[in-house]
Amino acid sequence: MTILYLILKFLVETLWCALGLRIFRPEGPRSAQDALKYGLFRLAIGRGAMLLFSGSYLRQIPEAVLFGILVLVCWPEWSLLNELVAGRKPRAKTLVMARDSASYRWRAGGVLVSCVADLAALLLGIRVDELWG
Repeated sequence: MTILYLILKFLVETLWCALGLRIFRPEGPRSAQDALKYGLFRLAIGRGAMLLFSGSYLRQIPEAVLFGILVLVCWPEWSLLNELVAGRKPRAKTLVMARDSASYRWRAGGVLVSCVADLAALLLGIRVDELWG
């Protein structure tokens, strides 16, 4: 079940990165390989963030609260990806505030995509902290 979840999460986030490449690099070079690279990077930074937050104390947190924490952690992750996908150098300011409305919408959509995958895992009885910890 865990492998299926990770594959699903990788696929949906890779597709979202492919959309980001189409939006932010309409004339520039982009390929399926680029989308796969960014999707894998997204999966890796998500895992890294969960490792930072993993521990026995997470098991004491109700799923709804844990899910809220994940939403807050996802924004800077998708912000970093937004800057990279768009071919821009990430800056501290742009990791918090989007440069334009397209960036804001893409980041919010990325958070939604990630959360839907995590919510699906929770509904299947898989605690997200168990997947990443």
